[in-house]
Amino acid sequence: MPRPLRFDYPGATHHVFVRGVARSPIAVDDADYEHALFLLARTVARFEIRCHGWCYLPNHSHFLVTSELGNLSRAMQWLGTCTAQSFNRRYERPGHLFQGRFGSRLVVDDNYLLELARYLPLNPVRAGLCSAPADWPWSSYTATAGLLTPPRFLDTTVFIEKLGSVDAYAAWVADGLHESSLDEHGFPLPPPRPSLATLLPEDSDRGIAVAHFEHGYTKVEIANHLCVSDSQIGRRLA
Repeated sequence: MPRPLRFDYPGATHHVFVRGVARSPIAVDDADYEHALFLLARTVARFEIRCHGWCYLPNHSHFLVTSELGNLSRAMQWLGTCTAQSFNRRYERPGHLFQGRFGSRLVVDDNYLLELARYLPLNPVRAGLCSAPADWPWSSYTATAGLLTPPRFLDTTVFIEKLGSVDAYAAWVADGLHESSLDEHGFPLPPPRPSLATLLPEDSDRGIAVAHFEHGYTKVEIANHLCVSDSQIGRRLA
């Protein structure tokens, strides 16, 4: 079966994620996390990647990067190979470290970019590893929020310029604990569908068709709303 195509081009921004095989650890202690950051810095320099954020967790990692040369696959292949070789050598383990190739999603607008700006640092909070993003040392949050001097390879301006200030960034991340338009994997949630009362202010065949075919309401749901039989709805849809 052919591999799915990856969409990349010079200047494309991506949400990238990698997972340990069978959810196994890819970092065990501080030395592993520190070495991962060292390799990330080398990847950024070697492949001319702009890194806007990262979050390392015990069995998976997230990155927000821009591939200035359209070479994301080469960069991630190199990073993944170096990481796996180092980890396997340290723990004297054979075999694959990661669950297949890296995953990625193209960031096509500012709204998605800003949602990812808080999705990454909130990962350890939602996983129960800490109570606040500033408590987790293995994400880019503390550097972006001005709590630590950012490393040279971290481009924090992409968020700060859009939100207005470092304090606004911290507030934006905090608000993400209660409200987000992304699911647990960092993918955009579908917009909430309108209610049947909105779609069917009156009993019309067109309204029934829109509710069923465009918004996914079942015949039974529509019938119950209109107080008719589902067979009648079926006939009208036909």
